[in-house]
Amino acid sequence: MGMIIEDKIKLTLDRIYDAALKAANPSDCVTKNLIVTDNFLNIGEKKYKLNNYRNIFIISFGKAAYDMAKGAEKILKNKISKGIVVSNTRINEDIPRFRFLESTHPVPDKRSIDGAREIIKILNTSDENDLIIFLVSGGGSSIIALPEEGLSLEDKKTTTEILLKSGADINTINTIRKNISSIKGGGLLKYSYPSEVITLIMSDVVGDHIDVIASGPTVPDKSDFDTAWKEIVRLGVSEKLPARVVARLESISKKKFKKSDLSKNQTFVIGNNLKSLKSAEEKADAVYSSLLTQPKTVVILALIVAAWFANVGSDFREQIVDDVEIFLPEGAESTDLLLEVRSEWSTDISLIYIQSKNVDFPGDNSTNISNVDILREISWIEGDADNLGDSQLKRGIDWNKDDHGRQDGVLWIISIAQIIKEVNSSDGRFNLAMCENGVNTRVGGLVNCDAANQASGGGGEYSIPEQDRIDEIIGRSGGSMDALVRDTNGDGVWDTTAVVIGMTHDMSVTDQWEDYSEFFAHIEEVIDIKNRPSAYTNTNMTLTGLSKVLEDISDAIYLDLVDMLPISLVITVIVITALHRSWKVVIISGTPIMMALSVTFGASVLLDMTLTPMIIATFPILIGLGVDYALHMINRIEEVRRKRIDSATEENERRRRKGLPAEEIPDLWDPVMYRECVMEMTKSTGVAVVISAMTTVVGFAVLIAPAIVPIIPIRSVGLTLVVGILSTLVFSIVMVPVLAWLLKFNKRTNPAVWGKVSQLPVKNFAIILLFTAVVTGYGLMMMDEMSKPITGSSEAPDDIDSLDTLAEYSEQFGGGQTSLFIFDASERGPQNDTLAIRDLPVLDSMDILEQRIDAVDQTNTTSVVTFLKAIPVSIQLTDGVVLYEGSLWDLLHEECWESNDPINCAAWIALDATGPDGREGMRRDMVNVAFDTLSPEVQSMLMNEAGNKALVYVTQPYMNLNYAGELRDDIDLMLNEEMDEPGISTSPLTGGLPVSLDINSGIHESQSQTTIFTLIILTLVLMLVFRSFRLGIYTMIPVSVVILWQPLLMKSGDVNVNIFTAMIGTIVFGIGVDDAIHVMHRIREEGETAVGLSRAVERTGQTIFETTATTVSGLCAGLFLSFPGLENFFIMMIALITFAFLTSTFLLPSIISCEHTLRHLIKRSDSWGDFGEGPVILDENSASIDAVLEG
Repeated sequence: MGMIIEDKIKLTLDRIYDAALKAANPSDCVTKNLIVTDNFLNIGEKKYKLNNYRNIFIISFGKAAYDMAKGAEKILKNKISKGIVVSNTRINEDIPRFRFLESTHPVPDKRSIDGAREIIKILNTSDENDLIIFLVSGGGSSIIALPEEGLSLEDKKTTTEILLKSGADINTINTIRKNISSIKGGGLLKYSYPSEVITLIMSDVVGDHIDVIASGPTVPDKSDFDTAWKEIVRLGVSEKLPARVVARLESISKKKFKKSDLSKNQTFVIGNNLKSLKSAEEKADAVYSSLLTQPKTVVILALIVAAWFANVGSDFREQIVDDVEIFLPEGAESTDLLLEVRSEWSTDISLIYIQSKNVDFPGDNSTNISNVDILREISWIEGDADNLGDSQLKRGIDWNKDDHGRQDGVLWIISIAQIIKEVNSSDGRFNLAMCENGVNTRVGGLVNCDAANQASGGGGEYSIPEQDRIDEIIGRSGGSMDALVRDTNGDGVWDTTAVVIGMTHDMSVTDQWEDYSEFFAHIEEVIDIKNRPSAYTNTNMTLTGLSKVLEDISDAIYLDLVDMLPISLVITVIVITALHRSWKVVIISGTPIMMALSVTFGASVLLDMTLTPMIIATFPILIGLGVDYALHMINRIEEVRRKRIDSATEENERRRRKGLPAEEIPDLWDPVMYRECVMEMTKSTGVAVVISAMTTVVGFAVLIAPAIVPIIPIRSVGLTLVVGILSTLVFSIVMVPVLAWLLKFNKRTNPAVWGKVSQLPVKNFAIILLFTAVVTGYGLMMMDEMSKPITGSSEAPDDIDSLDTLAEYSEQFGGGQTSLFIFDASERGPQNDTLAIRDLPVLDSMDILEQRIDAVDQTNTTSVVTFLKAIPVSIQLTDGVVLYEGSLWDLLHEECWESNDPINCAAWIALDATGPDGREGMRRDMVNVAFDTLSPEVQSMLMNEAGNKALVYVTQPYMNLNYAGELRDDIDLMLNEEMDEPGISTSPLTGGLPVSLDINSGIHESQSQTTIFTLIILTLVLMLVFRSFRLGIYTMIPVSVVILWQPLLMKSGDVNVNIFTAMIGTIVFGIGVDDAIHVMHRIREEGETAVGLSRAVERTGQTIFETTATTVSGLCAGLFLSFPGLENFFIMMIALITFAFLTSTFLLPSIISCEHTLRHLIKRSDSWGDFGEGPVILDENSASIDAVLEG
């Protein structure tokens, strides 16, 4: 039902657009004006008897040439002898009896000359018995071109390009182009004479000057060449034009025709902008008549639509994604590599930070992390042989060691308990590996190694052994355990450790958890002291890690912003009520906003938009913009009504003085007058509202472009703003007039202070411009503030346990930020009868590289080499005869493999008799023994299944990103160096640090690129809207200046760059330009005179003050946030939007005042800035003349 109602409203609004479009549709315009009845061609009041003509030629050129020709063929059909279409738009299908020639626009080329010559060929075949119908549309001046004799196309092309860049108006440009053309300015008529000529014109020129459209090739030239040439000289353009062109123009002799040449020439304008607007106005009037006739029905229908969308959008939180992947910059090298790595290994890591009671009660060795009870507590959390078969909450988080994360979501675990379990169970695996790789390879597999291993006891279990064995393992570790534990209070007792968890990147494969959020909730349940056995409550455990922190921050931001929304609404209501002293305006402006927010929520679900918690920050912005649109509209309706009533009152006063009877003063709530006032609003402020909304949409659309913004959360904000603004605009246009009518709202008059304030930009423009220049210059000096690296914890909400814990872990362990790189031996391939990574030369190369990376400041590595160095083994030949005792790594590098020292290596030398390769072969086999001694979980953590690649983890603490970038560069230089061992390569660093750096880079690039692109795009849009290069630039200056003040605010407020502040430039452009558009639009209405500028400020100042105040009030709710990063974002927005109001109100008219003052000084004419204190004569551009007459 909601969709049906929505479609009906959409259909109504579309009809207005369709009416405007159809009124200007070239084909329809031709068929509507060319009417054939009884062999007569009727055009307006003119009739042409078709039988009188031997041939009818149709010549169509311009941007709409194809459609116009199609309309003519539809009417005249086989009566057409020959037709030609010259256009820059390719045809979709052929038109019978017409030939199509493609040309170019806006700069002519050879195709333009070819088109003109083909037209002339047809005209040269005509005589007095023929009828020629020219179909002319905009763009024709470049689509057909034929330079005067002695001039080349290059001369004309160069001239056109220079003129277009000169800043001259279109009339001046066309006048100059006419006079260097053989066909413009009526030039085609000399080729068509003496045929009967009809010209049908689609006008794209204000005022429908037919000699200007397409430079008037079939209309005698009435342009003022002398004035145009003086303007070109004034602009300094004449010096840039080709010499032959200047010579031609300086000796100009205009084309003249005899009266007889023109007696058979008729011209008709069949379509123009005014007709389009008139049709749209009529349709809009009909729509508003319908809306105001049944206002209650309209409100009920709109409420139903909004309620339906609100119901759909009630689940919009399900669209919010807060996984770490969403923050990865698309296209960055580290991101692409990370996605490649995660296909074989875990790149998503979480931590369980563990502290014993010794932290608070030092000196008690029983609370040492190495205590058997504490280690078994940690092991129980992880999952081991002792709790394997228990329930979900009691079997540990990694209850299946062989599933590669497909069932429990955990690929691997590193902790002191895991290392001890690894070592405790390693003897059984070592013995089995020795049998399989050291014995059976030499006796042809005769030994049943599994049976032999079981007979010898099978080795230790994968669980925590007794205390003596623990102490033995730690004692034999050679200090390698120190990296996993800490003594934080200096009492000599280990009191802090961590469990590092490697998670699968796709939790949905487990069929137990859909995402990290559910998985983290499961871990927190497992580690909750209430769910642990009573014997395992000796430690405090906290889940942390980057993924967990991001999720917690996202949740905190979401809840913070959800709490902010009602505060924003309350503050906005209070401010609106205070400003207007009426509760009615709250209903009028607030209802469309709430409806638009409902549609925005619903649309996010219907469109399946990928959202992040950041999108909640858009709602205060939408509230502010919605109030903006509503207040501008309702204020203008009231202004028009008041003006009409005041005018009627003044007229009656004049009639009373003359003794005439008074006329009836319109009733304030007369339906006809109210509708007329609404229509007048739509033609003035309504247009400005639509323009400002569309420019805001265009500005925010920049945030959506992946090529400009690689950060998805920023794009989600842009998309939400675009949908929200469009919804707000539609509901405001429909609901504001209806609600004002229903509630009988009558606005009080504007404060008188604006009458005096409005003169400041004219009288004191120099002071305003100087102050602006000084502040802006200082802002430019502070631009380095925008390049500072993004910050993390300092910008996050307070009291987030996972974040505080991660910071503490980073401080204690010098870690927390895990990067990684791939050590790739796939090109080397299997050698020495083993897999590539298991080859000793490959391992040695890995070790050498790791030692170099470990030497980098605050950097540690973990790899398969790390584990081989940590696991102790003992090889006993017979009772009392020990061949080797030490780590697996040292076993592989025992010097007796190569030494023939009979004293120290006697037993080793005897190994030469074990097979054809002797010790050398045995040593190769020992590499496989060493690897097979590692548990499957450790092997899958550090090597791929093919055995030709290994992963090396690089851990670093969180640090300043500028310094971190230097460390990354140092490491990447090492990784880029060619390895001594052939066939080995390494990938660049990816993961934690590189991704953080790329996110930092992505945010900064987004910040600069979105601001620049928004500036350029909005400037171009405003140039088109105002049809003026100059006014487009002027309108953007006030907001552009404010953006340059942002570094000053960041410096003075000690604000850091973050993902929120990166969007400020684009958002302030989108919001701030609204004020400038309304002021400029009113300046165009009032005129660019001193009085006109003052009136524009006086009549828009209060409204844009009110809209700024309400926008700022909505954003003020951000001051109540607990998230410093968001709080700073809203503070910056409040300040910059306020400044944008001030610059739009004072700087914009000051710029125009300065320009006109300088022009008058140059011309040495009278003072420009006169407000009517005495008789004044304003310039030729004046919209009005004010004078004081004393008698």
